[in-house]
Amino acid sequence: MFKTVYTSKSNESITPKFLQEILNLSRKNNARDGIRGFLVCRENFFLQLLEGQEQKVKECMDRIKKDSRHKNIIIQAEFFSNEKITPGWGMAHLELNEKPWNAEEIISLFEMARAEKVFSDSGAVKTMIKLFAQNAKVLG
Repeated sequence: MFKTVYTSKSNESITPKFLQEILNLSRKNNARDGIRGFLVCRENFFLQLLEGQEQKVKECMDRIKKDSRHKNIIIQAEFFSNEKITPGWGMAHLELNEKPWNAEEIISLFEMARAEKVFSDSGAVKTMIKLFAQNAKVLG
């Protein structure tokens, strides 16, 4: 299974309505293409993991790169793994500001995204994925 993690900055404020529109469209497209993933928001930044068949994930990333709702898209990691990180999820979401669990590792990744830096440690990406998978509630 192919996985991609990217970060980006929203071109507008991330309101609940704006976010729900993104999630609804993502879930529809992901169901069609057999892609799973999660989306994490912090302030006006996104961090997303996509997993599925390599060609489908790359086609999805091509669509994302053309989406005018965000900019500064940085591919943080691409890798293959037999492990399904997002079993049963079409597109899960987590709002860091509303979650009571310790999310320091994920927040530090967002700070790197804010500085438009590529994550220098692939272990940081895997830690983020593990934390999200342990704490996420699948919405929708």
